[in-house]
Amino acid sequence: MDVKYPIVILSAVLIFGGLYFKFLYDVPDGQELTNMWVSWSLVALGIGGTIVGLLWKKHDPLAAVIENRDDPKDEENDNSDFKWEVPQIRSASAKDKIDSVDIISTSNLTKRYGNFVAVDSLNLNVKTGDIFGFLGPNGAGKTTTIRMLCGLLLPTSGMAEVAGFDIIKENTKIRNLIGLVPESLGFYNWMDPTEYLLYFATLYKIEPETAKKRTKELLKKVGLAGSSHIPIGYFSRGMKQRLGVARALINEPQIIFLDEPTLGLDPKGQKEIRRLLLEINRKNGATIFLSSHELGEVSSLCNRIAILNRGKLVAQGMFEELKKFADDKEKSDRLLIRVLNSETAQESLTRLPFKMKLNVEHDLINITLSDGSYNLNHIIDAFKEAGLQIHEIKRMEMSLEEIYFKITERQEIGGKERAYV
Repeated sequence: MDVKYPIVILSAVLIFGGLYFKFLYDVPDGQELTNMWVSWSLVALGIGGTIVGLLWKKHDPLAAVIENRDDPKDEENDNSDFKWEVPQIRSASAKDKIDSVDIISTSNLTKRYGNFVAVDSLNLNVKTGDIFGFLGPNGAGKTTTIRMLCGLLLPTSGMAEVAGFDIIKENTKIRNLIGLVPESLGFYNWMDPTEYLLYFATLYKIEPETAKKRTKELLKKVGLAGSSHIPIGYFSRGMKQRLGVARALINEPQIIFLDEPTLGLDPKGQKEIRRLLLEINRKNGATIFLSSHELGEVSSLCNRIAILNRGKLVAQGMFEELKKFADDKEKSDRLLIRVLNSETAQESLTRLPFKMKLNVEHDLINITLSDGSYNLNHIIDAFKEAGLQIHEIKRMEMSLEEIYFKITERQEIGGKERAYV
């Protein structure tokens, strides 16, 4: 029950008590002054208490923690038009089942700050169980998009649904179902990690025994078991990042939004977080929405990827789809052939009917060529007939880094824009 109601009730009792002593109580002779002082004091206290009770506003600690601490001048992190609603958080076991194939979908989602367009007509589709990578340069609109999907920032136009709930009309329900690791984390530095996670478990109305067990497991999984009773104020950035991941998982969310989750972590910590995310996805079936500049991390974790640039979606799809989109004039897979660097090798290579790039390394010549229109057996036969001794031949796939730069640079120079959906 809210604190203001007991205050108002007690105040009413004081007022009635004061009026009773003033008008109904049989005052003994000589005590009229005392009676008047007591009665009006009770009435005054009652009136004061009523005012305090009516003006009482419930403190919402969750808002201070979830709210991003970024520079207010940063346009991507401006949430001035968002009005916080205190969520009535349910137990994790009482969460609704998600039957929709697309657990996250947006339609022309747009966010403007004056004349600046942070997110421009975004159309995303994330399927249930995806580990979805969300890429883009700084200022592309990634953080703004995540805030809108989490119900922390109102869009200017367009619409989006998360787990079947509208991000504008039902944002409180969305916050019941998700976990969030924002780019900038806020903590209560006087708490230790155990107290911190148990506090959030209480907000989510998780049973005390379950909360204690889950807290212990999460601290172990993120590598903070040995620091479970050290005040958070003494933690390094990397340790706070680990704790932020644990906090996002305390309610066993169905959807987890992560904005640079491995920022500030050493290689070991990054590996542990990646392993934890894979475990949550595979064992719990949680959908993961991952924004990161670590392209290796995205390529190793994500089954579908979207690339955002200047607020616009420029590509979306599985890795193979992005490869085709990034290199539509020639095959994105290439062959690396290494031959012995003999006296006649380089001259023999110039007579072959292939488009090649050569790189001489001491006793070997590295030859890179597209296999778009060539048969592998034909290539091998041609090299042998030219008297070239093949040392190694292997297929080279285009990396996510190459895909990312080809797609974003194409948009920078005014190339065509297209999205795989």
